[in-house]
Amino acid sequence: MDDIGRRQLICTWDENWFEVEDIIINSVSKLWRRLICSPNFIHLQLSRSKQNPSYIVLPSYVRRSNAEFVKIDGETVEMITLSGHEYLYNCQMICSSNGFICWIGCHGTYLDIFICNLATRDVLLLRKSRPHDEDPSFGVGFGPGINEYKVFWFFMQYAHCSTESIWIKKCSVKMPVSENGHVSSVAARNNEILFIVLNRYLVYNVRNGSWKEIWRRDDVAGCVPPAFAFTESLLPCTGFIGS
Repeated sequence: MDDIGRRQLICTWDENWFEVEDIIINSVSKLWRRLICSPNFIHLQLSRSKQNPSYIVLPSYVRRSNAEFVKIDGETVEMITLSGHEYLYNCQMICSSNGFICWIGCHGTYLDIFICNLATRDVLLLRKSRPHDEDPSFGVGFGPGINEYKVFWFFMQYAHCSTESIWIKKCSVKMPVSENGHVSSVAARNNEILFIVLNRYLVYNVRNGSWKEIWRRDDVAGCVPPAFAFTESLLPCTGFIGS
């Protein structure tokens, strides 16, 4: 492909929106492949994706070698299947940032921690854990760079805080739900909030105060489905971006 073709690709990218999957599938040209792997393109794609985030939900614990994630974008619900991997057994998603999701999985007496890019299907197993008498809690910190992250483990026999938490009520909104149940998961993007109540997925618009049901599952999962705001990216799970 000559320079004219390259300029056409760049112009097309500047004028239109491409999903990460479309970019990868259509990367048949070596020049196009080098372009989408360049740091500038990766940063540009992520900045565009952050302007229009979606939601990612793992509706239930995975008890076989595949997991179905639910991507919700407006009124569009898409199932993303990650399959064929032993490490998906009993996985639980704990965070999402810059196109990465992090999950933990039980494997015998060990706890495995994974970083995954759902758009590229890139999966990285972090250092295996050692068996421990206490159940750990996990936290993930991102930044300051877009490709930097750290996973933290917390072990404690008890928790104590001398200062009692003080909650300040900001507003009160009645939910349009008649079923008996509680809010099992909440996620926010831009000016709206996603609430998962039993098998119903409701979105509240904080600007106009309106509710909208965007999805209803046929089955009710027996666990709390974690939900997070989600942006697609081309970032590698290793955290290193080629020059």
